[in-house]
Amino acid sequence: MVRWFLLACLSFLLNGCNKDKDIIAELAEPLYQKGQQCLRENRAEEAFKLFNRLITQRKEFSPHTHFELGQLYLSIQKDPIFAIYHFRQYLIQAPEGKRVHLVLQMIETAKKEFARTLPLNDRYNESPEYLNLIE
Repeated sequence: MVRWFLLACLSFLLNGCNKDKDIIAELAEPLYQKGQQCLRENRAEEAFKLFNRLITQRKEFSPHTHFELGQLYLSIQKDPIFAIYHFRQYLIQAPEGKRVHLVLQMIETAKKEFARTLPLNDRYNESPEYLNLIE
């Protein structure tokens, strides 16, 4: 019984440490660092390319890179669908991250931006369903 408890505690500690190590490793990646530098220098297009390369290289745990890409897709690329994808990847990979509340708000903003791209014509404006939505 004691042996099982010690193994469970050790497993818990190691898993927690691995996630922290993965985050530190992601933030220490040269591509991530270069991308951050590009953002500071207002070179968003170059940062966009660097972050995409990093996602391709790491293939797994990259919540901070997904967050940065979500912001770039939303504000620079004007592509709310891809922004939502990257924000959701952040939520999947860092469900207890510091930016969860912000990411949820950004997803809502991206949904609104996407809704603005949908065509509305007069026929829909006069329908009872549309009028109910407006109310």
